[in-house]
This record gives sequence, C-alpha cells and structure tokens, in this order.
Amino acid sequence: MLVKNIIAAFALAGLATATPAENIQARANSGTCGTATNPLTSHAWCCVSALPLNIFFIQGVGSNCVQAIHGAGNTFTCPTSGNTLTRQSFLCCGNNQIPSTGATPNVVCTA
Repeated sequence: MLVKNIIAAFALAGLATATPAENIQARANSGTCGTATNPLTSHAWCCVSALPLNIFFIQGVGSNCVQAIHGAGNTFTCPTSGNTLTRQSFLCCGNNQIPSTGATPNVVCTA
C-alpha cells in the first residue's frame, strides 16, 4: 500500500511540473533543428498536431507527421503541397526520437 502511495506522489509531482516548452496555441510551420554546421535532418518533423513539453524523459510529441524540408543551414519548413497542407506544426527532436511505423508516423521526442 505504501508503494502505491509513493508512486502516486511521484506521478502527481511529475504532472505538476510538466509545463509546455512554448505556447501550445502557436503553430509554427518552420523552424530550426540542430546547428548550422550539424543540422538534424532526420529529427525535423511537420505534424498535424505537435506539442513540445517537458515531462520525465519526454520532450515532445507529434501525430501524423512527415519529414520537414531541409533549407539552408539548420532551417526547415513544412511541405505546402499535396495532402500535407494540414501538417503545419513543426517539431524538432533535438536528442532521441521514437517514430511509429507507417507513412505518417506519430513521433515521441525523448531526452
């Protein structure tokens, strides 16, 4: 019984400190990922919905994502043609990422 209370306390404390990394209403269709000399081309995503957050080891999540288009340096933009018009939420997984399988994967950015 005591173990369940301790786990519940950690869970509540984690949720209390979980804050979005930026305004969750803002939907950027471009951004930077990595550095100018080392762009993280496989870590830049454009999603239908993306939420950068900090909770435990998770740094962001995105749903129905496609790879962002690499521009100059470390800048990326979301595609603006075809069925990708609704994927206007940019997400950069600065460290590790866990994409699901399929043509439009869901992505979890981890520390």
